[in-house]
Amino acid sequence: MSFLSSIVNRIDNMLLRKKLIISFFVVVVIPLAIAGAIFTYTLYNSAVTRAIEQTENNVDKILKRTTDLLNVPIVISHKVQLDQELKQLVTTRYESAWDNVKAYTSYNEFTDNERLYDEINSIRVYSNNPTVLDRWGLLQSDASVRNTAWHREALENNGLIGWDLVVDELNKNSRTLSLTRKISYGKKEPIYGVLVVNLKQEALDNIISQEQYETLIISDNDKIVAAKDTALIGRNIGGAGLDPEHFRAMTSGFVGRTSFDVVINGEHMKAIVDRFLPDTSASGITVVAMVPYETILRDVKKTGLLAIAIMIGSLLLSSVLIYFFSLKLSSRIRKLCMEIKTVSLGNLDVTSTIQGRDEFGQLASHFNHMVQSIKNLVQKVSETNSQKHQLMLKQKEMKFKMLANQINPHFLFNTLETIRMKAHVAGQQEISTAVQQLGMLMRRSLNIKSDNIPLKDELDFVVDYLEIQRFRYGDRLQYAIEVENLALYKLPIPPFTIQPIIENAVIHGLECKEEQGFIQLKVSFAGAGALITVQDNGLGISRERLEEIQALFDQEENTTSSSIGLCNVHQRIALRYGVEYGLRIESEMDKGTKVEIYLPREDEEVVQSASSR
Repeated sequence: MSFLSSIVNRIDNMLLRKKLIISFFVVVVIPLAIAGAIFTYTLYNSAVTRAIEQTENNVDKILKRTTDLLNVPIVISHKVQLDQELKQLVTTRYESAWDNVKAYTSYNEFTDNERLYDEINSIRVYSNNPTVLDRWGLLQSDASVRNTAWHREALENNGLIGWDLVVDELNKNSRTLSLTRKISYGKKEPIYGVLVVNLKQEALDNIISQEQYETLIISDNDKIVAAKDTALIGRNIGGAGLDPEHFRAMTSGFVGRTSFDVVINGEHMKAIVDRFLPDTSASGITVVAMVPYETILRDVKKTGLLAIAIMIGSLLLSSVLIYFFSLKLSSRIRKLCMEIKTVSLGNLDVTSTIQGRDEFGQLASHFNHMVQSIKNLVQKVSETNSQKHQLMLKQKEMKFKMLANQINPHFLFNTLETIRMKAHVAGQQEISTAVQQLGMLMRRSLNIKSDNIPLKDELDFVVDYLEIQRFRYGDRLQYAIEVENLALYKLPIPPFTIQPIIENAVIHGLECKEEQGFIQLKVSFAGAGALITVQDNGLGISRERLEEIQALFDQEENTTSSSIGLCNVHQRIALRYGVEYGLRIESEMDKGTKVEIYLPREDEEVVQSASSR
């Protein structure tokens, strides 16, 4: 435990730059080296396995195509063995050459098969009948033929098929893989025939010509009957670089697939060997595919070298970057530490110059705010006594102003009442009523606070305003007020919600209109809220001005001007209840304007009354 504690203490005491460099090597360099080694090893094994699997698949294809090819002469041999006409030709003792020729002329089986099967080069039968002539595929077994290995093997196999390289006497003495088989005719007389079916070399070459690696087809007497390198055809397996003794030891009496490592001309290879016995055959055919490790690993080495180069380049680049960033980081930390130390000594005029939006830039910004806050607090503490004295003086001054403001409205109302009484005594009832309504209007405007008021109070205010305007305009101004339900009179609304709309309709819509102006005010329920509609038949609003008003509606800031207009009303409603409430304006030039005020129903009695409707 003490050892671990000492390591932790050493790490804690290290500079940040050293910690970053050590962390980089531990977290990046070592894992990357291990991953590179694992990657190279896996890539090597994968490439070898993939190449061997591909070669084995190719061997399977070669075996299938070879089997299909060998089935052709096998079928022909079965037909020849049962051919009674051929038996008659082979066993007959001919008295003269003419009898021989006359018998041969009617037999066309060999030529028919040669034309029928493209894989067949020639078909012939060697007979021990001394009276036959060497014509049309039926030949005598003379001493030179009887001494050949394939002829002796055919006789020893006693009816089973053999496979060997046989000279084709009928086709320019070419040598190709051939089927050999003894055909016996009768038990009493020792007359027999040896069938030889020669395959075309092109048919064998086509099977392996497209193989990627060196591939051989070998007979049981170790002769190469087909090869990717055609120069090896007819040679012993030693000519292909294989050790005949080792090869025979690995494949003697073996049917199936095996593999072993060989060295040919100094090159290490994997030999994949598959030996099979065709139907009714005494000897087999072996397919050998040799996969050179150097060829397989050539691309792997290129990929590995490229991966190593990329890793080394990445490590060098990342080392330079980590060194640069650690140096930059540590220098910013040292600078910030020096600035904090300066502040701790009492110097509050320090300002951090560290820039950026990272954690250090944010820390420097917070440091500057902290220093400024400390300076402000110190300044506030030093000014506390003088501020207290000034505050007491201001409080006294405000009290005097409040008393003065209370006197002025009373004086104004008393003066208006005196004017109204004199007009009433003088018989000027219309003037008296107008002065009375003006006084009520001013009293309501002074008594209204910022809290919601009932709709009835707002409507009374609107009626007073409209009556005063009618006093000015006479019959040129008419209005109508309609409240859908008595419960709506209790609807709480912000003060000065309807009056500015009415004022806007009178001043901007009807004042310049020569004909009679009409304002209709309607209050009704609308879904979960209440709808107040103010409609006039005034001059209307142009499209451009309407778009300007709508743009002002969308502004987030509210106006505090003493002149409350449409925008002020809309923004007060939106701020208090939400953006789904407020004003909607429809207007056309010379056709009038309609303003809709949408408000929520907050009062329980109003909501219950609306539900009962």
